[in-house]
Amino acid sequence: MDSIIENPSLPDQPVSNVSTEPNSDSSPSAEAQSGDVPDISVAVVGTGSAMAAGSQYQHMTHSLGLMFENAVSTQNNAFASLLSQTATSVKQTLQIDPLTGIRAFAKMLDDV
Repeated sequence: MDSIIENPSLPDQPVSNVSTEPNSDSSPSAEAQSGDVPDISVAVVGTGSAMAAGSQYQHMTHSLGLMFENAVSTQNNAFASLLSQTATSVKQTLQIDPLTGIRAFAKMLDDV
């Protein structure tokens, strides 16, 4: 069953025939969809370089973040190594008999 839609500015002139059947090929939505395909293809091709550049910037930023993470990890490991060396040196120093140090110092003064 077809009905006629009239243009409000020109009441005597019909605008288009709209079918109320569910799968009609003459519906306005089917015409709009078929006209949008070239526009979408142009849009996809036009944004391709921007998408590639955006992806490149994301990968570059991620790599930079990994670089900083590795630098901080290396610095932390070096600091832990320094602490263990200091603790070992202090432990060895405390194990020395104080009289041995005094005798060595006195011997050094006697030689002068």
